[in-house]
Amino acid sequence: MFEITNKIKVKILNFLKNDLDILDITNIYKILFLIIFWTSLWFCISVQPESIKYFGNNLIDTFNSFRISLPLILTFISCVIVIFVIFKKNNINKLNNIIFILYIYFLFQSIGLLLNDELKFTLGNSYLIVLGIGTLNIFLIIKFLKIDKISKYLFIISLIILASYLVVLICINFNKIDDFLVFSNFYSISKPGDIFLGQAYPRSTGISRVFGLIGIVLIVINSEIKIKNLKYLFYLIIFFCSLAVWGFQSRGTIICYFWSSLFVLFFFENKKILYKILFYLLAPVIIFYMSTYLTQMAYKNNIIVENFELVEEEKKKLSKEDREKLDLNTKNIIILNRFEQHGLQTSGRFKIWEYALKKYDKFKIFGYGVQGDRFILKDKYVDYGNNSSNLLLYAFISGGYFSVIIFLIIYLKMLIILIKLKLNKLQNKFKEPLIYKVSLSLICFFFIRSIIENSFSLFSIDYLIVILCLFIVDDIYSKEKYLKI
Repeated sequence: MFEITNKIKVKILNFLKNDLDILDITNIYKILFLIIFWTSLWFCISVQPESIKYFGNNLIDTFNSFRISLPLILTFISCVIVIFVIFKKNNINKLNNIIFILYIYFLFQSIGLLLNDELKFTLGNSYLIVLGIGTLNIFLIIKFLKIDKISKYLFIISLIILASYLVVLICINFNKIDDFLVFSNFYSISKPGDIFLGQAYPRSTGISRVFGLIGIVLIVINSEIKIKNLKYLFYLIIFFCSLAVWGFQSRGTIICYFWSSLFVLFFFENKKILYKILFYLLAPVIIFYMSTYLTQMAYKNNIIVENFELVEEEKKKLSKEDREKLDLNTKNIIILNRFEQHGLQTSGRFKIWEYALKKYDKFKIFGYGVQGDRFILKDKYVDYGNNSSNLLLYAFISGGYFSVIIFLIIYLKMLIILIKLKLNKLQNKFKEPLIYKVSLSLICFFFIRSIIENSFSLFSIDYLIVILCLFIVDDIYSKEKYLKI
């Protein structure tokens, strides 16, 4: 027993020494602070600051109050640390990663909010800025401590949170899967107004996005696996994720998932690309439709055929026109595939973009402040469609002209990195290739998503993942000993 304990202790010490370059107790506390801070940012998503005042009401309200209070407090502490280190130790040179340009973006949003006469600069209106800055502070502190390698462990923590979320979701809805297949989609898993732990239940689009992210990560990992049995297991899980992405029929997720999957296969793979496209992307669609067809047939047999004779007798009493309407309604009840119902449309995005640009006061240099798109769209779009659904448009409305330039710089930097990697054929030759490949692939996913959603332009799941991936990619890229280009 003591021998096993000593072995574990030695492994932990070796990890701390070799991977994180820490041994003294002070650094361990600092790393624990960063891990707790990062985890708290994940758990505060979807919680509003007004939850703070309900502390002590009941267990759920107290839990939600803690979820939002902790990251806000840790953000304040991290700001004090960052300001102290920069001005007392002259560490301004540590701001050498592309993500730190977003400090300026949040400054522009704050100015825009201050100059917006119709909105007060309250915690409720500015907490997304605060949490966004808190996220950046984590990576700046990592730079100060020179423990850049911890970023991959923050990545692992993020994946564990996302995977745990999916496991809970599947367990809750497992007995309803056949019902969802009857209606040709899983979209109704989450409906407007659904509550989970006292907060709004995650939208179906968000759930499908998580399946897509897990799928992309597994595709990249599977390209590095050499053990056959393990590889087959990953094939199965990836297939399931692809099935779920198509099953939820969120057009945005499908576009992002399919294009980023193709990016992974063509940018990093060099064997059996067409076979993997068929297995990862096309086969799940075929299997899904076969499953829904069989389930619908069973549904018709069990529910409709029982009363077939009665229905037919009643139909004879109807006019020809009414019988046709009844047949059409029956078909629509059974076939509720979102694509068959609505077709391939833009969900009104072009109209929203046009309306938002017309309503924008062109003399507002710094925009309307965080979530300024909702401020502009509130008169016409009350519920759905009250956001700009485009990252650059959101950046423009909430942070003004210069904010658009900031995101264009980020896009350009990542494009340059990809071009240099491809031209020099170095995409598989840098140090720690797995974390680099995964980060680039997820950046690709969210860059595509940013065309049709606000995505990482405000604090959210998208923002946390993209900031982490940008930090990892730019950090490894900038170190010649890791990547010589």
